[in-house]
Amino acid sequence: MSKLLDSLTGYFFSDTDREADPALQDVEAQGRTSGADPALVRNRPSPVGSHVAARIRKKLRGRSVRRDTATWDGRAWGDEDDASPRIHPTAQVDPRAELAPDVEVGAFCVVGPHAVLGPGCRLLPHATVLGHTTVGSDNTFHPFCVVGGDPQDKKFAGEDTFLVIGDGNDIREHVTIHLGTATGSGTTRIGDNNLLMVGAHVGHDAIVGSGCVIGNNVMLAGHVVLGDRISMMGGSAVHHFVSIGDYAFIAAYSQIHADVPPYVKVAGNDEIRAINVIGIRRGGKVSDEDIAALEVAAKTLFLRRKTPMSTKIQTLRQTPGLNPRVEEVLDCIDRRTRGRHGRYLEGLRRG
Repeated sequence: MSKLLDSLTGYFFSDTDREADPALQDVEAQGRTSGADPALVRNRPSPVGSHVAARIRKKLRGRSVRRDTATWDGRAWGDEDDASPRIHPTAQVDPRAELAPDVEVGAFCVVGPHAVLGPGCRLLPHATVLGHTTVGSDNTFHPFCVVGGDPQDKKFAGEDTFLVIGDGNDIREHVTIHLGTATGSGTTRIGDNNLLMVGAHVGHDAIVGSGCVIGNNVMLAGHVVLGDRISMMGGSAVHHFVSIGDYAFIAAYSQIHADVPPYVKVAGNDEIRAINVIGIRRGGKVSDEDIAALEVAAKTLFLRRKTPMSTKIQTLRQTPGLNPRVEEVLDCIDRRTRGRHGRYLEGLRRG
């Protein structure tokens, strides 16, 4: 998560800013050489959309058609040589859209001219895919969801911006996911194997990792960055430019205004309550030793309220053999103190 945030430094500055300040050029050069995703270290969105679309198109050509699976209307696929997307007569699919042979498009769906839908995708009745939206494989779009709509940003003037969705996502009823903006990163990104429940909203230029559960009516504002395996319960809301670390748990109706460290549970108004032990264990990648170290650190950092945070961080950093998971938490807290109102990314935004 920290590498991802560091790589995002570049896209909050314009080309003029880069030319005027060599330090910004150095920051972006470090992002490119650190192994960070090149798609996140740039200003202009076009190469990102075209690169990802090319990858999905390769999947369209390389994946065989499922002939043994019934479609929404109960009919089998038929011969592979004759395979084509199953499109309901009432659906409106622009002929310029690119659909894999086994894509299913249900009744009254709308698919725009710049959409790219990978293998195994299913659009249930009334689903809508608009804009320069590139979708990976095996995603399901439920009724009345709208993905790829224009961003809710007064500065948006119809520029070519993008939405990129990975593989295996379940996007439920009335979910909205918007395109990026030219003044932001240019691309909204959704990772793999996420569940977005009824009525959830993902704003422009947001990044959602993989394996996340986004509950009913959760609201993610523009430029929000979520890590992996995050659970957000119903009605919670996240302020723009907030970042939330891996394995975090956000309780129902929480209000998140500042960056959230990884591995923690948050409730109410930015209040960190404990370590998300259940969520961490379900992820299977963090040892019991790490969890024990995180629980001890959490008591020091978040329960001893009379001690200044800087003092608590300094004390933990002086601990011999400090656990690397605890270091991740400390790094996040350090970063948010350098941002605006506790939001590291907002301190990097363009003027």
